[in-house]
Amino acid sequence: MTRLIADFLSESEERAHGIALDAFSAGTRFWCDYALLAYGDPDATRQRLSAINYDHAGIDIFFRTLKGPIVILGIHMGSFMSAGAKLAELLGPERDAALFRRLEETDMERRAFRHLSQYTGRFTVLRHSDRSSAVKALSTLRRGGALLTPIDLPPHFGVSTQVNLFGHRLHLSSGPVRLAVVTSATLVICALFRTSKGHETLHFRAPLSCAPLPGETRSEAVERLMKLIAAELGKYIRAQPGEWLMWRLLPAYFPKP
Repeated sequence: MTRLIADFLSESEERAHGIALDAFSAGTRFWCDYALLAYGDPDATRQRLSAINYDHAGIDIFFRTLKGPIVILGIHMGSFMSAGAKLAELLGPERDAALFRRLEETDMERRAFRHLSQYTGRFTVLRHSDRSSAVKALSTLRRGGALLTPIDLPPHFGVSTQVNLFGHRLHLSSGPVRLAVVTSATLVICALFRTSKGHETLHFRAPLSCAPLPGETRSEAVERLMKLIAAELGKYIRAQPGEWLMWRLLPAYFPKP
């Protein structure tokens, strides 16, 4: 799978466009989504996103009416790119958004991110490896914007909470949660599940307030929230372990015994 993705990302624009539309027609998920957003025709892209449902009725109204900053914690399940596009659509054009990335983006991914930017206000792509990213993310949140980020990251991305799953350690980065606590943001946990061929559902946990409880320090608030998040995401992965993309894409994610 990893080799397939690497080969696909190196394709020419014309070839990537064709692969994306062929894969879309066949209902193939994940690795075609970047190219579909970058090079696919608008009708196919709209059809792709319209196939993603929500497990909470009224979640679109919730996002549009919520005041203050939002931190959306995703997990690498289903198509993370499609989940990001659907979340950007939910946030709407009135709210700035910042997207955390693990790696340098390819030209195709940059095009896909530009597609995402049409749904939100100011749209910024940040990398965990850049020292200035945390400051930029904090600035976005303090302006009442949204931060979209995966949280199941390899251990070298910083201090993490660990959960044992199927004999492996799941690493959850605490950085985004620290930003949420500092800005008293609303925290939303979500995961994309495949429900049938070509159809997926975004599952949301009830939103959490990240403001410290009375008498609680910020560090204690982060620790409390990380335990809750670890428990919730563990449920998602145990429910559909085959959908957790870390199994296939990042073997280095798991430390050797």
